Amino acid sequence: VCYGMGVHWALNASKDLTEQVEIVDLRTLYPLDEATIFESVRKTKKCLVITEEPVGNSFARSLSGLIQEQCFRDLDGPVMTLGSENMPAIPLNSVLEETMIPSALPLPVIFCLFFPSSSPPFSPLLLFPFPFFPFLLLLLSLSSSSSFSSPS
Repeated sequence: VCYGMGVHWALNASKDLTEQVEIVDLRTLYPLDEATIFESVRKTKKCLVITEEPVGNSFARSLSGLIQEQCFRDLDGPVMTLGSENMPAIPLNSVLEETMIPSALPLPVIFCLFFPSSSPPFSPLLLFPFPFFPFLLLLLSLSSSSSFSSPS
């Protein structure tokens, strides 16, 4: 589930995973097309909300909570949210800006964690810039401990 630049990042990152990834472009945030979102989540059993805004206190985090509440029984794992770092403003330095704002770079690795059958032939740690390490470690721990499967 994505909107804004997140749509472009998701489309670029999922080029090789078209049969395993379904992208829901929200187009509008109000009115929110909840039926389409919930239908997709119930079909795929997983959800990653991608946004270009800082994640803390964001619409994306609120949307993740809504999806978690409405589709809890249908999910194989927690709804994850990927967005920019929580900073007061976008840095003027281009290197810091690239570090702050998410891009398509970590998404293939995240998709591979959601869909283990398409594991990358490289180490995910080599692709992730420093700010994504906590997010990556959380996903790795979830994928290795439960493989995003619901308890029997």
